[in-house]
Amino acid sequence: MAERAKVLEAEHEETSSAARKLSLERGEVAPLNVTARSNTEVSRTAQSILNDIAAGKYEVDGRLPAERQLAAMMGVSRATIREALSVLEVLGVVEVQHGSGAYVRMGTGGMVRNVIRWQLELGYNEYVDVLQVRSSLEVLAARLAATAVHQSKEPMRLLEPLSQTLLGQETALREENQADFVRYDAAYHVELGELSGNRTLAELLSTLRGLLKVWLEHSAKEREDQELAYKEHLAVYREIQMGRSNAAAKLMWNHMVSGSDRLIAANLQATDRHLFDESLDAPEPPVGNGEIPD
Repeated sequence: MAERAKVLEAEHEETSSAARKLSLERGEVAPLNVTARSNTEVSRTAQSILNDIAAGKYEVDGRLPAERQLAAMMGVSRATIREALSVLEVLGVVEVQHGSGAYVRMGTGGMVRNVIRWQLELGYNEYVDVLQVRSSLEVLAARLAATAVHQSKEPMRLLEPLSQTLLGQETALREENQADFVRYDAAYHVELGELSGNRTLAELLSTLRGLLKVWLEHSAKEREDQELAYKEHLAVYREIQMGRSNAAAKLMWNHMVSGSDRLIAANLQATDRHLFDESLDAPEPPVGNGEIPD
């Protein structure tokens, strides 16, 4: 896995510069601009602004100093300030209003600040590692969710929040509303974590999703990808609804592998069907006192 990641990173380095240039020409922030390894000066500047916000120097909904003033304060160019603010905007920390300035939009206490710092520091290989960890935990969540539904006296009540996210995705597809689809896609995984009944698991998944925030928001832009994600979500839901833990877990694994491929394709222009070394044929660990029969 480590050797494969190095090969992927080397391939990516050949195209990353051109990809970032193209993203900037389109008025977008290239995903790798939020990592320390892509531009250390921008990363340090973004981290410095983040630290000032965390220290209470700038309040939520308050306006940051003008670019020229920030550049003078930090000893960097206005271009560096502009890109650092763009990074923080992608992460949801600030909002840049053209002609008005940059405003603080997110508090940075506790876990929120840590997640943002990790986002600033993660390199390509670490993102792949996070994808692997998240995938395994999503599989566990699907398995536990099916178990919970199987054991519940009111399974439909438990499933209602998850089913609503599917309805939202279906509506977004019909109306071709990408923003809504991304929102309901995220909600699906949040509700799945809740349905698992494991509070720690749900919080871990939320944290990992925060780390992947930039990548996730650059994915599922193509209708074909959205339709595939919806079909995969629906298939997992049906197995959970039937209380079939093994089937739900396997379908979720398939979804996470294809979803990770889509993330990499959308963010790094690299597609590979073998992101994970683990086999779906590997023995599945038992849940509780035993497996639920299919």
